Amino acid sequence: MEIGKKQLFASYGIRPVILKSTIDEVSKSVMANMRKLARLYLQFRNVKGQDAALSDMLHRENFQQFQAAVRHVTTVDAKSGNTTVKPGVRATLSLCNKQRLQICEGRIVAAPQG
Repeated sequence: MEIGKKQLFASYGIRPVILKSTIDEVSKSVMANMRKLARLYLQFRNVKGQDAALSDMLHRENFQQFQAAVRHVTTVDAKSGNTTVKPGVRATLSLCNKQRLQICEGRIVAAPQG
């Protein structure tokens, strides 16, 4: 016998609620990651040149410029000018880049061969 979620919650006297705070946390996390990627792209444009496109960060021939941009974003503090490593930013950028590459890889695999 299958019991629906509403019936299960009602049997224990609990009202099912969508947690708005969880949705807000996820959206804030996504926005923060997008800001970090945007900051990385702006630094990449400073290193590569103003005519650099977002897709240029994925090209193998631009790896040195991309590496310099990542190094700058994860070590230089814009407010104080200190050059200390920021491991939290580095880990977040690594995760964002991994997710971005997985999305690109999925689009390439899903693209029709022709």
